[in-house]
Amino acid sequence: MKIRVPVWQVIVAVVVISIVSVFPQSQSDNFIKNFNIFRNPTTGIDFYAGSKSDVAPFEKQIAEARERLSVFLGSDLTRGAVVICSTLAQKDSVSEARMLRQGYRWVLIELTPEANAQQILARIKAESGGEVPPGLPERLQNRSPEMRAAGDARLVSSVVQRMAYATIMTTLAPDKPFRASRADDMARSPLPDWIDVGLASYAVGGPGFNFRLLKDRIEEAFPLEDVLTMSRPFVAPTSGGGSGGQAVFVQAAPGGSGGGARVDVPFSPPGGQATGGGGGRQRGGGMNLSKDVQDRMMFDAEASSFFSYLVAKAGLEKVKGIVKQSLEVKDSLDVLSRSGAVDKDFEKVEQDWQSWLKEQKTDGPPGNVRMISGPERPAPQQ
Repeated sequence: MKIRVPVWQVIVAVVVISIVSVFPQSQSDNFIKNFNIFRNPTTGIDFYAGSKSDVAPFEKQIAEARERLSVFLGSDLTRGAVVICSTLAQKDSVSEARMLRQGYRWVLIELTPEANAQQILARIKAESGGEVPPGLPERLQNRSPEMRAAGDARLVSSVVQRMAYATIMTTLAPDKPFRASRADDMARSPLPDWIDVGLASYAVGGPGFNFRLLKDRIEEAFPLEDVLTMSRPFVAPTSGGGSGGQAVFVQAAPGGSGGGARVDVPFSPPGGQATGGGGGRQRGGGMNLSKDVQDRMMFDAEASSFFSYLVAKAGLEKVKGIVKQSLEVKDSLDVLSRSGAVDKDFEKVEQDWQSWLKEQKTDGPPGNVRMISGPERPAPQQ
């Protein structure tokens, strides 16, 4: 018996199949139109951007970070790509999965401060039914030269840090698929968490901001033995996975454009309440941090500064031995005790580390922690 299918159903099916097949091709065409590829300006990394000028700020710092990582992980670091989006149209034309299928082991899709401002404005419009606080578009678009320079510096710092984590995770765990939203997920690495954080910090040039955070809040620090044996405190990842307005740059000193740390927290509209565990109510242009974020920042500060302490006190060769041994032996206290790099009495080690910490220079004057996401946010409307 023949089964007759109504003509209208056949037409609908053909249209749906046509639409589905066109979408990927359309996105691919837009990607080709929106980006130029700059191959290997830094060994092992391709850049996709609108122009060479968008790539230039990253080259030196990323090259230096890759060189530092190679000291510990060898020269065969995974190959990756960095996509710099200066408009939302560029961002919408990029697919992480499609980029990975080109053979890259990791891909970072990042927004410039200008594109980030566009996304913030679009999100506020979407969440408020098209209503925008008076003067906000002008503030987002007309930033001072100082704010532009600070935003550009934060973007470079963020990308270098994420590149370091992506390289560490994919080099040490090549069988695990990469996800940008989990670029710094320590569970994906065979190393203890404190070493992962320490390696990334060393790659980007040292703790910097973390010295200031730790000095200001040393009484809140975890015991050193805990840092060496615990998992990195969990903070729920954001849906964006990149710098699309979800990444918040944390500074320990008000004003200034110095060092800082990138923390992913849920987006919070101007004057609003953070959505989820990442942040708290804004005050005076800053934001309180929830305990999970504070714990992660403190862990990172201790891990990165202790790693720098080991390099300063014991030298690169011994620390390389610690990293290599830690790939096989998970007990960091045992590895350190056997390394000859530190005293076997960890109370003495902690005292010496804290004494060393007090001697280190820090970024900026003491101040309250503040959070920055893209351009400065306007004060809440009264």
